[in-house]
Amino acid sequence: MKPDNKTTFWSKYKKYLILSFILLGFLLTVIITPGIMEGTNTQAGSLPTWQVNNPVSKVFVMDNIPPTAGSLAAGNSTVPDAYLDDPAIDTLLLMMRTQGIYLYKTATHPDGIVGSNDIVIIKGSFQWDFRNTTSTDRIKGLVWQILQHPDGFTGEILVGDNTQWAPIGEDDNNSEDPNQCILDVINTFHSKGYPVYLFRWADIMYNVVTEYSKGDYNNGYTYDPATKISYPKFKSPSGNHYISLRYGIWNSNTHTYDHDRLCLVDFPVLKAHGWTGATLAIKNWVGVLTVAYQNERYGGGDPMHFNYMFGEFALPARVMQVTYPKLTIIDAAWTNPERNYGNIAVQLNMLLGSTDPFAASWYAAKYMLTPVAYYPERTNPDNVGGLYNKCLNNWINCMHDSGFAVTKDSSEISVYDRSVLSAPSVFNLTVNVSDGWNMVSVPGLNPNGMGLGNWWPNRLGDVFKFGNGYEPITTTTPGTGYWMMNNGAQTYNYPAIQIVPHNPINAVAGWNMIGGYELSVASAGITTVPPGLKNGIIYKLSNGYQPATTIDPGYGYWINLTDAGQIIIPETMAKREKSAEWFPQDWPKILLTDNQGRNYTLYCGQDNADLSQYELPPAPPEGMFDVRFETNKIAEKLGTEIKKIHLSGVAYPLTIRTEGIDIRLTDDMGKVLKSNLKSGEELTINDATIKKIGVSSAELPREYSLDQNYPNPFNPTTTIQFATPKDAQLKINIYNILGENVLTIAENTYEAGYHKVTFNASSLPSGIYIYSLENSDPTLKSEQRFIQARKMVLIK
Repeated sequence: MKPDNKTTFWSKYKKYLILSFILLGFLLTVIITPGIMEGTNTQAGSLPTWQVNNPVSKVFVMDNIPPTAGSLAAGNSTVPDAYLDDPAIDTLLLMMRTQGIYLYKTATHPDGIVGSNDIVIIKGSFQWDFRNTTSTDRIKGLVWQILQHPDGFTGEILVGDNTQWAPIGEDDNNSEDPNQCILDVINTFHSKGYPVYLFRWADIMYNVVTEYSKGDYNNGYTYDPATKISYPKFKSPSGNHYISLRYGIWNSNTHTYDHDRLCLVDFPVLKAHGWTGATLAIKNWVGVLTVAYQNERYGGGDPMHFNYMFGEFALPARVMQVTYPKLTIIDAAWTNPERNYGNIAVQLNMLLGSTDPFAASWYAAKYMLTPVAYYPERTNPDNVGGLYNKCLNNWINCMHDSGFAVTKDSSEISVYDRSVLSAPSVFNLTVNVSDGWNMVSVPGLNPNGMGLGNWWPNRLGDVFKFGNGYEPITTTTPGTGYWMMNNGAQTYNYPAIQIVPHNPINAVAGWNMIGGYELSVASAGITTVPPGLKNGIIYKLSNGYQPATTIDPGYGYWINLTDAGQIIIPETMAKREKSAEWFPQDWPKILLTDNQGRNYTLYCGQDNADLSQYELPPAPPEGMFDVRFETNKIAEKLGTEIKKIHLSGVAYPLTIRTEGIDIRLTDDMGKVLKSNLKSGEELTINDATIKKIGVSSAELPREYSLDQNYPNPFNPTTTIQFATPKDAQLKINIYNILGENVLTIAENTYEAGYHKVTFNASSLPSGIYIYSLENSDPTLKSEQRFIQARKMVLIK
């Protein structure tokens, strides 16, 4: 679907004309003038707040909202990015975050509202016009915040509504600048290349369809005659996704739904209503279902509304049960104090947010709408027998019958205002530690103190930081990483760690142990002052040193700088960069697994790789599992030259496997462990005295060679290794010190490659012997023959 064009003069006033006929039909005496008959800044006074223990729901309120950043009336890419922001939405989401409700779903906050690849549907209110529609300033602010997802937003955002008979156009322009309508907002984002679209469900509400799982790929509304539940399913305007508001995102290849990727946002405008008393979050959900085929399905329009929607049948609640919104925001910048249409709006300059649409509706009706309502007995949710009281009771009873944890009971609701931003902000911290040494940090202030016992009561011995070597500490500092030995594996839980400023971390040239703050951020987003000091990979501890893609609160990390400077941890709103690809897929690997199941991977870098970027941090405390090349790198170039691998803290037997390369393996004394370990093959080392392994490429030798026997001196057995560049008939002879041939220990045809034989000298006396490798093919001419000899010593 392409971005929308602004409507014509006829479309602009179409709603007014249709509204006139409807009002005449109901014999209402209302005069609608084309002018704007708005009230002044009439406020109901400061909004009450309170907190209860273990609240079922939390509500966040603002009784005075700041101006928006700028107008999007141009509706194109010329609009500055700075205008896309809305400080009111920013503040509301920040308030929610202080109480553990996060907009962004991340690895640190898996219960967040919006995932980086979600399909987000913002259900606004656009049936009527001007101040009776959801604020386009608030919508643009929410869209902009979602696009700033710290993991990078790769999903889509759809603003939708079923406006029944009404179009969506220029008169949906509730904003500080009346020239900015919802079309301008959508078109501005779309023209800047963002995946933001408008979808009019009214266009498909008469299409009766079934679910994708039944093979129906048409756009339309499903309808259940028994429950009367209906909801839209449609292909996204981009054409990339099949969306069911009930089941989620349909995968046409696997024939499965992904409900977790669907994020619904309920975004009504606060106003009175002639039939229900108030239009809020649940009444706004009438725009999710279809009112098509009223006579056949409900017996007419009146029964549909009063029996099914507003009566005990509670149809909007039934629909909400299968299409439950993850976030509710109630726009109360303006409100209609009498009904849901007409130009009699009153400016309240308020905003409310919650994850419970019922708690949000109850509070907004009672404390925002009722104080200014023309008929407060209708809007007050606690007025027994009043219109809104009846409807809200019917709806919430339906939800409770189905087990939903929603409430309109003030004793189960905590209400917060902007004072939470001036109070010390706290967060919950959970850190999992292993038995033994751990790399840890402190991301904030512990209310019980910053001493070691306040953080790690089950530690053993000292805690160390890294400076001039490892130095013991007695108190902790945010931003610094530490080594801590714990007595057993356990989880440390800290319920109220105070957030601290994200101060730059002073660092030296070379390796530094650091920690992050309260948020999980991408390691690729770390910067330095001066710029460009970061050198190579940032490491965490996980069965040895592993590349860290995120900096998580409570854990320690190694970072290497080319010079002294400051390390800058990304802020909460910093957009995450794509993680660096340190190890291309075509790099061969050497994989080591010890007897405790600990795995480590070393890499074989290609010729064009800058291996200075692959240095590993200083060795961990003695006895810990650690595998590295002798050059202190995680990657090396392998050729015929032997590169040593250091092994520390390994539980034997040790298994070595390769991928993408054939290698030759020796121990530290040069003894051949495997002349040609082919890609995909494994070698098991049982000898626990082997602490170093020599590795080289197992490419075919270029010439004949005879290696020194091992061990030497020996008694009575030793191993002799030799190489041949091609298939050949070879023999190994043993000579005494007089040059007399005493034994021939091998005579065979050998394939090109590396070979070894074992010589048992138990029948020979002690002494010095000569062993030789020579061609034994009688057809070879003398100049084609090869012979090489070495000395060995037998000591008995």
